[in-house]
Amino acid sequence: MNDMPFNRTWPAEGVHRVPTWIYTDQDLFDREMEHFWYGRFWNFIGLTCEVPEPGSYKRSFIAARHVVMTRGLDGTINVLENRCSHRATPVCWKAAGQARNLVCPYHQWTYDLDGKLIGVPLMRGARGAGGMPKDFDRSEHGMRQLKVVVRGASVWASFADDAPDFETYCGPTVLARLDRVFNNGRKVRLLGTSRQLLPNN
Repeated sequence: MNDMPFNRTWPAEGVHRVPTWIYTDQDLFDREMEHFWYGRFWNFIGLTCEVPEPGSYKRSFIAARHVVMTRGLDGTINVLENRCSHRATPVCWKAAGQARNLVCPYHQWTYDLDGKLIGVPLMRGARGAGGMPKDFDRSEHGMRQLKVVVRGASVWASFADDAPDFETYCGPTVLARLDRVFNNGRKVRLLGTSRQLLPNN
């Protein structure tokens, strides 16, 4: 494999022997993240009942990236990359909650529940000094909005604006099984959560 790092070689026995370095190679890991998770794929984010009313939010992950699912004041479900556009710090630190706006704890940049930037402290500076440039446009500095599909009680998101149609992506067999659980007319109720952190990729 010509594109492998110079100190990595495949075993002479052939493709049926997977070398252990495959599981810890940083370059492969980064490429997998970009291709399988951040590319033209749909990722399960959560259930609609986890953001039951306007202002509800829930933090989650897509691979190594933090995301936050919100229910806007109009009832729309959004998925945002949980990162301030100013200094890239996470905006939401609690696992879940209720808020009218999302406020970055670092410099207090404020976003609405759709991820639009609505407030910058001292945007014009103080006493004629500092502040943002005159051509600073808040509409260009919102949190990254992911493409979202809500199907029944399930919420899915993709980093790719050109992600394939969700129904086509799933195919009829998977879609039928998904609908049997999440899109069958019954109200979904969250009974609890369990989280595990494992030291692997």
